[in-house]
Amino acid sequence: MANFASVATYLEGVISNGLNATRSNQGIWEWYNALFRIMSANRWAGTPRVVGPSSVGDTDYTNIETTAVDRQVFGLLVDNSNSAEAVWVTVADLTAANATPGTDLFNIALWVPSATIETCVWPNGLLFSTALSWFAGTGTAAGLEGGTGVTGTNPTGVIIYTE
Repeated sequence: MANFASVATYLEGVISNGLNATRSNQGIWEWYNALFRIMSANRWAGTPRVVGPSSVGDTDYTNIETTAVDRQVFGLLVDNSNSAEAVWVTVADLTAANATPGTDLFNIALWVPSATIETCVWPNGLLFSTALSWFAGTGTAAGLEGGTGVTGTNPTGVIIYTE
């Protein structure tokens, strides 16, 4: 059974104090509550891990985890402080050295409008068997397909998974 309590206090601190108060909203706490219910279920094994808040790179993929054998991703939160540009945050099942934005297949794509915080939960978890890396691209279809990095401030990401 995954022990969500082992990361709950840290995640509560991030939500309470680590995010911009003007972009934060009740939905973030609902995201946290959903993660708590999902990851505390008796059907999950592994140790919960939280990475972030960290800047999501915009020139290439950056590593979250270089050996992600049977990692289950359950949640993603992205804080886009850029007031002029929406972003796509993509997460790949590859190391940063082996992932090329706009070329390699990604496993997660989350669109985040300018000056907002977006979240996503996967109740069954998403399996990553090689690695975890992420990239922040422009919030346009051409930017996503071309692997074009954001031109302003990089978004901040928080990812929750089991290891």
